[in-house]
Amino acid sequence: MNWLRTFASSGMSFFSGVIANWQAFAAVGVVSLGMGAFGTYKIMHNANLAEKTTQAVRTVNLVREQGVINSDLGVLYVPKFVFIASETQRVRTEIPQHVTPEIDRTHPVPLGFVRVWNELPDGPVPPAAAGSDADDSGVALSSVADAGVNTQGALKACLTEKAEWWDWYDKNATVWNKSQK
Repeated sequence: MNWLRTFASSGMSFFSGVIANWQAFAAVGVVSLGMGAFGTYKIMHNANLAEKTTQAVRTVNLVREQGVINSDLGVLYVPKFVFIASETQRVRTEIPQHVTPEIDRTHPVPLGFVRVWNELPDGPVPPAAAGSDADDSGVALSSVADAGVNTQGALKACLTEKAEWWDWYDKNATVWNKSQK
């Protein structure tokens, strides 16, 4: 039984020491809670940074791929625009060979033709105001040829630009859809 008294007295002295040092235990508890909270904050912060980094990588890849698309299309279409402009200019320089000043003098452009030419894109041709349709308009046939060549060149450039835009859109839509996954 002596051993029991010894054990009880040692246990009592342990608990009395614990109770006497409760402030130290409270401080250890507060420090432990603080370290746990800080550790949780760091884990959540690092997860948030990882998510932001992943999104930044996606954005950089998207911008890089769009730059490649734009470069590829520029390499593909810029020469086409240059070719269209140079071909239009080449044909314009050939007009005097095919529609000579003599032809301009001997074949006047009728006023009716000029009215149709000018109004065709805008709707119905209005009635003649300056004279009959058969009267000379004062416009040279070479000027009509020049206007026609310019119109065709502009049309080809617009069609090429439209094709370029649709190619750009299709390729970027594909890249965008891949980046959203």
